[in-house]
Amino acid sequence: MTSQAGGRALAKPRFTTWNDKHPLTRAAISGQCPDYDLLGDIVNAAKHRSLTRGTPQISNATQIEEQIVVTEYEDEHGPYRCVEKVVVVGLANGSARDVLEVLTNVMNFWQGYLHSIGVLANPRNYPVPHGAELKSRSECGDSRLNFEMARGLRFRQTVQLQKYNYVEGKIEPVDLTGKDVRFKIHPRPRQELTLSLKSATGQEFSKTIILSEDESEALDRLTTDHEKQTYVQGLPLAQQTVRELAIEAKVLEPEPEECQESS
Repeated sequence: MTSQAGGRALAKPRFTTWNDKHPLTRAAISGQCPDYDLLGDIVNAAKHRSLTRGTPQISNATQIEEQIVVTEYEDEHGPYRCVEKVVVVGLANGSARDVLEVLTNVMNFWQGYLHSIGVLANPRNYPVPHGAELKSRSECGDSRLNFEMARGLRFRQTVQLQKYNYVEGKIEPVDLTGKDVRFKIHPRPRQELTLSLKSATGQEFSKTIILSEDESEALDRLTTDHEKQTYVQGLPLAQQTVRELAIEAKVLEPEPEECQESS
């Protein structure tokens, strides 16, 4: 081997990769798992916003949306509802798919395929969510769903109403034709806090303060009790109220100007 030939050999090494042993294209995978092709379109649309090449099943990111699903059941105590949040994608053929179901089918394909070629010894099979299962009142919980809107930003929410058919054993959409559907929006409730102080004799003195809208919102964003307590202690209104309680409990002597105001 000449030095020139050896140089070319070193410059262009050839490796045997996993993909060489098990070549797979998107078309080949989609032949075994059609949802893989759909997932590819969903990912590309989410990344590029719009797809203009070929014939994708989804051409725009706006076809992917969050949806609130409200399902009504009934037991001996009366009707109850289950509220869930799902992500759906509207397809070019007019149908819609649950993205979680698409992802689950793709995951199950890879689990089975990797097991078949010896990569996974113990493949997992993830249950495909169909959303048609009968759920008990305890499983549904209080079914309360709160919306949060940001001032100045457009609010858009899709809600699907459905009902469990106990005769057919399946969930059916609720027909809203001719129905008067109303949605009420209420301002965020302002926080009411009760501050208490005990005197040396054990007598308890209390006062309630109402936070402003901004203060209430700031308090809601805090997660731990320590953060909330620290925030409230720093509020001028809370500090003034604690001082008033201390004077009332005779723990603190009032300032001269405070005595004149009270007289």
